[in-house]
Amino acid sequence: MNEQEFNRLTNDEILERLPAFVVGALDPDEMLEVEEYLHAHPELMGRVHELELAAARLAYAARPQPLPKATYDKVMSRARASLPPMSQAPAASRTISAPPRPLPQPVQLSRSGGWWRQQGPWAVGLGLAVAALLALAVLYRNSLGEINSLRVQVQGLQGQVATIQNQNTQLQNTNTRLESELNTRQNQIASITNATQAVALAGTEADPEANGTLYVSGDTGTLVLHNLDKLGEDKIYQLWLIPAQGAPIPAGLVGRADEPTVTLTLPLPASMDGIAAVGVSVEPPSGSQAPTGPIVLLGQKA
Repeated sequence: MNEQEFNRLTNDEILERLPAFVVGALDPDEMLEVEEYLHAHPELMGRVHELELAAARLAYAARPQPLPKATYDKVMSRARASLPPMSQAPAASRTISAPPRPLPQPVQLSRSGGWWRQQGPWAVGLGLAVAALLALAVLYRNSLGEINSLRVQVQGLQGQVATIQNQNTQLQNTNTRLESELNTRQNQIASITNATQAVALAGTEADPEANGTLYVSGDTGTLVLHNLDKLGEDKIYQLWLIPAQGAPIPAGLVGRADEPTVTLTLPLPASMDGIAAVGVSVEPPSGSQAPTGPIVLLGQKA
């Protein structure tokens, strides 16, 4: 583990590594990193001492093991050979018993230089305990590696899920828009199919290539316009109903003709009975109450 990765460890992660630290199962750079952390956080030394004492107590958990009989007999044979003759003592008194085994003394751990700098041999029981702790520490390190790998995989899957969710949202928005456009087109087709009147519109000198038709069904009109010049942001097309007598009646804003064909359904503000003509003019973005711009489309009611 590099220094940058260890610098990201939290206090809880340091606590998780203390058992492996106590038994020396960490890499050298990790041992130094944890030791530096302990110097910066002396309040954790109590936990370190507890773990050291626990490792020392494990030495007494192992049962004493007797010497193998062959070894014992060999040692006793050499011991008898080295003793002076004891002619006056009974033969039975010359039998040498095995000396009592001394009780093991607690292992004293120095806290000044780190547990791994202790001097002197380890007891067999403590060695077994440390070996067991080392095995647990190795298992712990392997588990950490697997956990980190799983975390990376989970993060990757979370990113994929977020991408799929975003794509799904975009598809839902597109589907909603297409359904709305389909409904609009169906209503326009129904309005055109059921129209009782149709007023053909021809282009004027202001836009001679433009043409279109206003289909009237009751109080609703559907405009289908072709080849209108595309307007800028400061202009808009507006529909007018022109009576035989009186001023033109504003009938709604048509748009800027962003597409070659413009189809629009809108309510008509007046009955077509008194209307003599229909026109489309160029107006300010908010529309006008009376035509102010050039008339680009004009058609006489049949």
